[in-house]
Amino acid sequence: MGRPYLLRFAAAVLGLKCAACYVPLPWQVAVPLAVVGTAAVVTAAVVSATAPPPPPRVVYVPPPDHPGYAWQPGYWTRQDGRWVWIDGHWIALQPGYNWAPTRWEQAPDGSWQLIPGSWVPAGPP
Repeated sequence: MGRPYLLRFAAAVLGLKCAACYVPLPWQVAVPLAVVGTAAVVTAAVVSATAPPPPPRVVYVPPPDHPGYAWQPGYWTRQDGRWVWIDGHWIALQPGYNWAPTRWEQAPDGSWQLIPGSWVPAGPP
């Protein structure tokens, strides 16, 4: 991570006021950042495609190094107009939550949208 990214991100998070800041972060998808007073709201850009993603790659899933991890399977994303594979990885479990993996879903209009992985409350045991 380059120093300019850190400085701009730190300035935004510390509450330097701006109507709309676009902070380039070294993530795969650009993330717009809006800062109002000292509260920061981060929203991820929507990744969509007109055609379905290629089939998932068949990979060996190694066992976790420690108990208490969920597997985030690999998935395809769009980058510069082409399909790019993101390798799967282990994610530490959060008490009271289950991991809903990143996945592609078809929208009612026929387009495909990448749904980011998220934590969902676990039901009663």
